[in-house]
Amino acid sequence: MRLASDACPARSPHDRNTNISGPSLWRRATAAYGNLLEIMLAACVGIIIIPVTLQVISRYTPLIPSYIWTEEMRGSCSYGQS
Repeated sequence: MRLASDACPARSPHDRNTNISGPSLWRRATAAYGNLLEIMLAACVGIIIIPVTLQVISRYTPLIPSYIWTEEMRGSCSYGQS
């Protein structure tokens, strides 16, 4: 009895050229662009964590002066929500 996993996968005409020459220039460029976006996203999240943490600490302790610009940034990023 043959199982579905025993069957050979269907191959397209493009599969035979992929192994010889490697990924195309377009695929390499989009992969590099995707990696760049991931790095930029991680950097933005890492950078925004610092002032938001300081804002939270300054609300409940008198150790750090209150930062107002993070509230203004939140308000401008919420697109009409108050």
